[in-house]
Amino acid sequence: MEDTGQLVESAEALQLTLHGQKIGILTHYTGGKNILTFDPEYRALREQSQLSVPV
Repeated sequence: MEDTGQLVESAEALQLTLHGQKIGILTHYTGGKNILTFDPEYRALREQSQLSVPV
């Protein structure tokens, strides 16, 4: 097999939910890097609630 210099990295993912609402996905990569990606529908809900603050 030829060495192309590319690293192979594995990842594990966990879907996050809160009270049945999908929040996002937490992905853990080899080497200890973790990335949290928010679900687009959840982000839209959060943005709407921030804009509708009563005065």
